Amino acid sequence: MPVTYANRGEPLPPILDRWRLLLLVVVAIVVHVLIIINSAMTARDSIGFVRDAWNYKNPQSSRLVYMKQRPQHPGYPVMVAAVSAFVPGSLPNQEHSQMLRSAQVTSAICGILLVFPVFWIGRAWASSNVGFVAAFFVTVLPVLARDTSDGLSDGPYLLFVCVALAFGVKCLRVLATTNWASAFWCGSSGVSAGLAYLVRPEGLVLPLVGLLVMVVCLVRRVAKPKTVLRDFAFMFLGFVVCAGPYMLLIGKLTNKSAMVEQELTFEPHAGPLLAESIATTQKGVGRIGSAVMACVREVLKTGHYGVAIFGVIGLIVLTQKWRREPKYWFPLMFLVVHSGVIVALAYRSGYVSERHTIPLVAILAIAAACGLKPWQQLWHRVPIAQAFLRWKHWPAVTAIVLVATCLVGLAKPLHENRLGHADAGAALKEELLKLSPIKQDSVVILDHYDWAQYHIGVLPGTRWAQNLYRVPPDPPVEKQRVRFIVLEEKEGEIDSPKFDSPRHQEAVALLRNPKFHWQKLGTYPQSQKSDAYVRVTLYRSESVEP
Repeated sequence: MPVTYANRGEPLPPILDRWRLLLLVVVAIVVHVLIIINSAMTARDSIGFVRDAWNYKNPQSSRLVYMKQRPQHPGYPVMVAAVSAFVPGSLPNQEHSQMLRSAQVTSAICGILLVFPVFWIGRAWASSNVGFVAAFFVTVLPVLARDTSDGLSDGPYLLFVCVALAFGVKCLRVLATTNWASAFWCGSSGVSAGLAYLVRPEGLVLPLVGLLVMVVCLVRRVAKPKTVLRDFAFMFLGFVVCAGPYMLLIGKLTNKSAMVEQELTFEPHAGPLLAESIATTQKGVGRIGSAVMACVREVLKTGHYGVAIFGVIGLIVLTQKWRREPKYWFPLMFLVVHSGVIVALAYRSGYVSERHTIPLVAILAIAAACGLKPWQQLWHRVPIAQAFLRWKHWPAVTAIVLVATCLVGLAKPLHENRLGHADAGAALKEELLKLSPIKQDSVVILDHYDWAQYHIGVLPGTRWAQNLYRVPPDPPVEKQRVRFIVLEEKEGEIDSPKFDSPRHQEAVALLRNPKFHWQKLGTYPQSQKSDAYVRVTLYRSESVEP
């Protein structure tokens, strides 16, 4: 006899569930608003996103041509461009700050909405209490909360991924029925997967996961084969309808693929910010092992250690359930496939960052909430643990303790240690305003990170009027009159990152050339609050290159 899973039907969510969701939304709003208000800076990558957003909002040429040329997928910048129409500027002529704030608001809206799919998955896996705890974890985990309040694409991507997984769970719960409900949910999952792909290329993982889940459903015979094939055909159709036009426009799967780019070369711990790096000297099995360990460390950090560990425990204690019941398969298959993708990324590109692990930790947070009570029940067999672990409130207290440990991380200002770049940008603007418009057009700024240069803002009547759209191209050598160099320093020494830094290396080489008579204008921030602050130094030279 084939294994079947009948749909018993579900009543409408009780009023208590609605109040829980309302409480989650309120908490999420408070968390994200406080982080945005407490932001000193946005992430470095946010500048590239807002430049794209400005080109989509007020294009100087064809939007489609621009989209085809850009490496970043258009989903998030288009969302930022739309949200910016409703975000007021804090000061006149501060479009650059207003766009950065719009990017944060866009991510925060998605971070707030994230509580819904996480709650639904947790409720489908176990109960409303589990869904509530899982959504609370995802809301307050410092890395997730801060990244979904930053000018980054993590918020929209994570939202669309979790919505696709929630719809996939719903599809698998009703797959054995004879009506078209499962086809609807599968198609909705495919559309959400397409939206995730439009935000980041990793969205391609979702249709692959759908294919693998379909094979498992056919092998396990959870429904008639024609029903399984029909429903997952709707999933792939939904994905193609949503993502296909962009693929046709660029003529390939993505313009940005770390899996096929030239291997990067940098020493351990000298890669991107907040990333685990792998030494270039490692090859073969040793490099695979280092890639796996780098991913494990990043998952633990992103999961604030406690939630990640309890997530693994939850997966273990729920082994019998997720092996039997299809409702677990879609999220867990995504967990396996995405883990393989980031390990391959670490192996190929030499690093993995916390941003890559966020979807994994969201699923582990659900597993952690599901596993608290079963784990407690397993300890009942141990006499020495019975006195404490038989307490019926133990799972709730554990969840509260895990949430409480996250509060300190939420209170830290966002990117406060990089505040010197904004100060250097303000100093650069003052220096440029001292010059005539003709001389402003001859200025060259070598700024590896582009943080300071972007914070100059817009200078009408000069080539810096295009500063929101793109990095202004350097004028011809014969017209260069003033050079500025922005460099980070650590312990009084010039920092020389080797990751994606040809412009930085050019700046260091020029700074060491005595023919240019460099003048040190200042080091920012001027007040050093802690050793964690990065010192940003601004140099100027009026010498012309010989």
